[in-house]
Order: sequence, then structure tokens, then C-alpha cells
Amino acid sequence: MILLVSTALAASVTLHPGDDVASLTAALGPGDEIVFANGIYEIPSDLSWSGEGTQAQPIVLRANEPGKAVLEFVSESGRVATVSESSHLSIDGLVFRGGEGWDLLTQGGLRISNSSDVSVTNCEFTNLGGTVFYLSEDNSRITFSHNHIHDTVTSGAIYVGCSDASCWTTGATFEGNLFHGLAGTDDYAMRLEPGSQGFQVVDNVFYDLAYRGIITHSTELGETLAIEGNVLWSVTDIAVYLRGSATLRNNIIFNSGTGIYVADPEWETYSDIVISHNTVVDTEGWGIRLYSWQEKEGMVLTNNVVSNPTGYAFNTDDGNVDDGNMISSNVFTGLVEGLEPLKGHYSAGAGSKDFVDEAGWDFYPSATSTLLASADPASEAWVPPIDFNHADRDGAAPDVGAYERIADQNPGWPIQEGFKDPGVDIKVDQGEVGGCACTDDGNGKASLLFLPLALFWRRRR
Repeated sequence: MILLVSTALAASVTLHPGDDVASLTAALGPGDEIVFANGIYEIPSDLSWSGEGTQAQPIVLRANEPGKAVLEFVSESGRVATVSESSHLSIDGLVFRGGEGWDLLTQGGLRISNSSDVSVTNCEFTNLGGTVFYLSEDNSRITFSHNHIHDTVTSGAIYVGCSDASCWTTGATFEGNLFHGLAGTDDYAMRLEPGSQGFQVVDNVFYDLAYRGIITHSTELGETLAIEGNVLWSVTDIAVYLRGSATLRNNIIFNSGTGIYVADPEWETYSDIVISHNTVVDTEGWGIRLYSWQEKEGMVLTNNVVSNPTGYAFNTDDGNVDDGNMISSNVFTGLVEGLEPLKGHYSAGAGSKDFVDEAGWDFYPSATSTLLASADPASEAWVPPIDFNHADRDGAAPDVGAYERIADQNPGWPIQEGFKDPGVDIKVDQGEVGGCACTDDGNGKASLLFLPLALFWRRRR
């Protein structure tokens, strides 16, 4: 074994079960690589990882084989590991797991504090009674991708920031993760507190959530959040709850309580909420419910489909929307309340006939769907350049909802209990994107929020 004698020179260490993990990972410097051999590592107290790597010499902590190195936390409280005061550090392929009696304890997973350019990829988080992944204090450019979070009793899987906006996290990416079996009954799978700015929450899969899915708060006048291409089902209460500036596009929500809920937190920063090209099907509560849009800037509700033929499609109380809001070309099947003052805001759909196989979770538009070529193509409608599958949209006559029909059958990833893979044969050529509000939206913001992640998906998993 090569010991970490100095942080001045890069070191490579391979750890094995039974090694003193805390000591051997306490001093980290540029270029250091810690490799965890297969096996179970009993962690008796919180691991503390800190080090400043560089872009050329990042610090790497990784499993020798993804999913085969298990960090099992055997203390009754605390968390497996904390990364603090760090930069250019990556964690890859590790399993963060609570030990015996985890379901009665508050064992957490991983915390990142006052750090930048940290990535967590291909990891598994399970058997945890505390917060799975916690971004505390100030952080920037944190990436959490292709991780599996499941079978927990946490009060929250992802928690970002401070409830009083005393800390900020900017430029985080949550991409391609899988969340399920979250049994906590009083919090969210993903909670983004005030001061969360410029996030990309893209292509994640959420199901079997005992309470709620995603909540956003005020960005404190910072860069808006992009929530795109996600799928959520079997969410007991609210799937997506927006309380601050966010763009919600190309998402699919079904078999849940309330689909999309929007409300003013009364922080005087309630503006620029875009809800466009989402598909919401078979919710027990309202498909979409929104409040306090009157006299607010940048509020958009366009090109969404809600299919609740025997239930509740859309609700807003009288006076909550006005002519200053961009509301057009939605397709609602089910009860609609509160849109009477606005003209041209929605049309009636055909329910399950709008989709190839609603019962089989295939919400791709059918050949006779009322969704076809029915969307508002205007730039103010925030039409994304690609759909849920990352297929090109028709710029002149796009389809309503999360999918653009380009074939008789869905050519992309079938919704299922597993990671989402948008596919490799229907990627967007970035030189020829269509159907996109790619220009300035009139408020100084570029409308194309999905584009950076589309580039990322050009490689096969």
C-alpha cells in the first residue's frame, strides 16, 4: 500500500475492507486517487474529505467496480461522509448505506459544504434514515448524475441550501438519477431552498414517493432553474411544486396526487415561471393548480396536456391570472376552474385516445391525437428545441405535451422502473435545432435552457 505522506505530490491508494478509511482519506491533494476495492467498509463515524484539486489534476475517490464498494455507516447518527472546502473532486461508483437498524435512526448519506466543481456519479444511496445528499453553506458547479437513491425513510433525499436564503448554491446539475422507495412522509425527493440558482434538473426518474417530488423556491433574483425531461409517478401528494423562477418543460407526471402546483411564497421574487410542453395524466388531485399570477412578469402556461377525464384538470381561483400572463394552447380533459376570463387558453382533449397506450404508460401521441400540431409555436410560448426523447420538435407546428410525434410508435425510452435513457438515434443536431424559442425572450433571458444537456446526451451510456 502506498501511504499518503504528503499532499504536495499526487498519490494513488487502493483501500480494502478493514483499512482505516478515515485516516487514509484525511489528506487529499491535486491528482490524488483513492480506489476502494470490492467489499463492505464499516464506517464508525463521519468521514471528512477535504482537498483542492485542479481541473488538470482532480481528486478522485472511486470504486474499483461501481456498486461493489459499500461504505456502511454503523453509527446511530451522523452521515457517511462530508466533503468540505474542496474543489475539483469527484466521487464515483461508491455505495452509501446505513447499517443495522437504519430505519429507526438518522443516518445520512453525503454532505457537500463550501465547495466547487464536485461531481458525484454512478453512486448508490440506500438504507438511510437521514438526508441522502445535502448541499449546505455556499457551493457552485456541483454535479449529481446517474445515481440511484432508493429504500429510505429520509425526511428528504436531496436538500439544497438554507431556508432563510443565508447561503447560495449556483450552477448545480442533477441529471439522469433514479429515485424510488422514499418512505419519508413529510418532505420531498428534491428540495431546493431559496438561493438555489441556475440549476439543471434533467432526465431524472422518480416513483414510489410517500410524500412529494420536487420543490423550488426563490432564486433570489439569480439565474432561473431548468426542470426538463423528468418523469414522476406514484407520488402521494404533489409531484412538482414551484415557488420561484423556474422553467418546467417536457416533463411527464402520472398516477399521482396533484401534478403541478404553483404558489407565491410572498418573498417578492415570484416571477418568470414557465410551464410548457408537459404531460400530466391521471392525478387524484388537480393536474395543474396555480395561484397569484396576476400582475406578475414572465408567467407562462402553454402547450401542456392534462388528461383527467373523470377528475380535475386545471384550477386557479378567480383573479389569480390576468391578461399579462402568457396562457395559450393547453389541452385539458377534465374539470377546469378559473380560466374563464382568458380566451384561447385551452381546448378539450380526447383523454386516453390522445396517447398510444395510456394504461401501459406510453403517453406518446396517437395517430388521431388532438395534441398533433396544436401547440403555439411562438417564442413567447417557450417551445423547447427537443422533446422528452431528445428528438427534434417541429418549429412551425409543434405538438402539445412532452412528446413530438415523429413515428408511428414511441422511438425513445419506454417509461419503466429504471434509469432513463433518451436514446442515441434521435439526438438533436445542434446546428439545426427547430421549434425553439432560441432568442431573447424580451426579459433579457435566453429561452433555450435545455441545450447544454442535449449536448451531453450525445454519448451512449
